Amino acid sequence: FQASKDLGQNRLLATGNPLCDGETLILDGTIAGNNGYDWYRNGILVQSEPIGCNDCGTYEVTQEGTYTLEVNLDGACVANSEIIVEYVSNPVGTDIIQTECDVNQDGLTTFNLFERAADIRNNDPNLSVSSFFLSEMDAINDIDAIDNPTSFQNTIPNQIVYARVLNPFGCFYITEIELRISNNILNIPVIEACDLLDFDGFTTFDLDEVNMAIANQIPVGSVVTFYENETDVFTGNNPLPLNFDNTIADAQTIFVKVENNSECFAVSEVELMVKFTPEVS
Repeated sequence: FQASKDLGQNRLLATGNPLCDGETLILDGTIAGNNGYDWYRNGILVQSEPIGCNDCGTYEVTQEGTYTLEVNLDGACVANSEIIVEYVSNPVGTDIIQTECDVNQDGLTTFNLFERAADIRNNDPNLSVSSFFLSEMDAINDIDAIDNPTSFQNTIPNQIVYARVLNPFGCFYITEIELRISNNILNIPVIEACDLLDFDGFTTFDLDEVNMAIANQIPVGSVVTFYENETDVFTGNNPLPLNFDNTIADAQTIFVKVENNSECFAVSEVELMVKFTPEVS
């Protein structure tokens, strides 16, 4: 008579579980007893193990096809099984250089590693960047991912981190991201505004004066944004309006960030000074 042996579910694109290029699959058709095993791929015998063999009954899949197993059960019966295996290509990512600004120019700053995700995955909407790692081996093994990728502080200048790029089937590609800083420095004069009303050290500053002061120092088409503190500079939170009311009396330091082609070109401090208009008696 004939019996059957389960080799597992089919590995198909249609069911979302194909093998990735380079991946192998061990098929285990072992049945207890004094048996022999014949493995076929697309109807062609690819491995034969006689009755009485030791440590047999398995087959390693390295290419797609329909795999059939015939188990000779001690010469008396036959057990059959079949599995279809398909492969899918691995994704392809791109190594990039990511540049961020550094206020004190010590080579260490804050990076949003997801900021260039589209470039890392070649702008392919079918791919995703799942996580980032400090070492290539961690990225390959998918362990110890960087836990703050949107606000990562590099520990050495020009540090390299690694991204894991996935396709919809979980196949991956590892890319390198070299983290560099921008060395551009902006020359900005002190911005002054008069306190015309209460003489309390608070007034409104026209930050467009900064735009005019740096216009010939930055690339054409740059995006200029102002922030009240350094944390907001790197998170992009709470940008200031061009008509800014100072929040610290008499004098205050704010920050201007210039971005070009989606990367930071420069960050500089802007000194604001309140001028007092003497009363006329």
